[in-house]
Amino acid sequence: MLWAVMPVLFFSLSLGKQPRYILPVLPPLAILLAAAMRRRIESTQLRQPALMVGTLATAVLFALTALLLMRARSLFVSSYEPITTLALSALFAWAAALTGLAIAKSWKRVPVAMVLASATLLLALQFGALSGARPEPVERLVRLLGAYRVSNEATGVCNVFVRNLVFYARSRLEGDLCGVDLSRAIAFLQLPDRVFLVASERDVAGLRASGVTARELGRVLYVDTSSIKLGALLWPDPDRDIEAILLVTNK
Repeated sequence: MLWAVMPVLFFSLSLGKQPRYILPVLPPLAILLAAAMRRRIESTQLRQPALMVGTLATAVLFALTALLLMRARSLFVSSYEPITTLALSALFAWAAALTGLAIAKSWKRVPVAMVLASATLLLALQFGALSGARPEPVERLVRLLGAYRVSNEATGVCNVFVRNLVFYARSRLEGDLCGVDLSRAIAFLQLPDRVFLVASERDVAGLRASGVTARELGRVLYVDTSSIKLGALLWPDPDRDIEAILLVTNK
């Protein structure tokens, strides 16, 4: 239980959150679930309404997840379309398989089916929804920056790709220039030398409204999966949930 709970508490208190941070919780939960299922399956004295309800509920959850992912497909700007289609079909198939096993009371086959269904769901989320298609948006932006940056000009970021851009660019950046307001970004673009800034289309509009020059060199589409909410899956809106990230310069 400590193994399962402590990572959740730790990363809940952390300022930075990524979907992959929850992965350390899955092994202990799998062990606890397997132990509970084994006790139920091997018991000859207990009736199995809990297994029936649990298996059917799991099948419903898989089907609902597939429906939500299907509804939100317009937001999957970094995924492989064929993998998404295959993964969604597989999730529906596993939901049907778990339902069939529950009706047939074939309990010894349920753990294997759940493992395979869960693996399919994890792959569907990672490569069919959240990411998968390379190069990813931050990598495309780094390539774009490399095409225009010829003499190690100063480059800053504004609320986007704050850590990832440094990793992929493998060079010094000015850091986040838009923590509280746009004043530092405005001063940065007013420097006499040529500089580059990576910012969302919304922030670039604010910079231009202040009177500074922010000439667009290129853009990429990006969905911040770490901050995506259930509402985005229930009512996906590409105009709201997909950001255009721009590379701009002052010269």
